[in-house]
Amino acid sequence: MALPTPRTDSEFDSFVAALMAAPAHATFGLRYMGRDASDVRLAFTAGPSSVAPTGAVHGGVVAMLMEPAAGLAAMRALPSDRFAVTIDAHIQMLRAPSSGDTIELVARLERMTRQVAFCDAEARVGGAIVARGRYTKAIVGG
Repeated sequence: MALPTPRTDSEFDSFVAALMAAPAHATFGLRYMGRDASDVRLAFTAGPSSVAPTGAVHGGVVAMLMEPAAGLAAMRALPSDRFAVTIDAHIQMLRAPSSGDTIELVARLERMTRQVAFCDAEARVGGAIVARGRYTKAIVGG
């Protein structure tokens, strides 16, 4: 059986606006940068609230902000009455970004069934990958 008709561009854009306004995302200045045929892109600039005592960006902040990018990659394929919620995440930190870095978060939907979506995400600084994430999302609602 085919999956239901995905959200319209307008429905997706409304969901993105609500997601970016969420307090946890707004605190770190998370921004929607756009999408293309395969990827969704978000970004944030590492400020004082994202820096660990070591002076580097806290890996937990990077992991937390990659998750909505992965979620949006799945959400764009779902109808407006369904949502993708994280049930499993694996994060690999490759290099700690520095305070002041602009961190681009790029995610894509790798595979989706009626009940589960599998997404990959990367955090990049200046094009170099600093973290990777693999997210399994349950499809709920409908």
